[in-house]
Amino acid sequence: MVIQGDDGEDRYVRIQKDGVRTINENVAKNSDRFIIARDQPYLERLVKHTKVDQYRWTSRFEFRGEIDEDLLLHAKRARPGVQ
Repeated sequence: MVIQGDDGEDRYVRIQKDGVRTINENVAKNSDRFIIARDQPYLERLVKHTKVDQYRWTSRFEFRGEIDEDLLLHAKRARPGVQ
C-alpha cells in the first residue's frame, strides 16, 4: 500500500510486490548510513542485490560559500568504491 498526500488529502493505492521491491532498493541505494528491514534475512538479500556494501559515500554536498548569509551547497553524486 502506498500513501500519497496532496493538499491535505491522503490517497491509498495498492501496488504490486515488484513495485515495493523497487522502492526498497532505491531507498537502500540512496541511504548514507542505515538501511532498515523487517528482518535480517531480508536485509541481507537487499544488501546483496543492491551491492550497497561495496561502496562508501563521500559527502553528498560541498560547501561553496555564502551569499547574504545563506550557505551555498553544491551536490556531489560520486560514489567511490570502498578503499
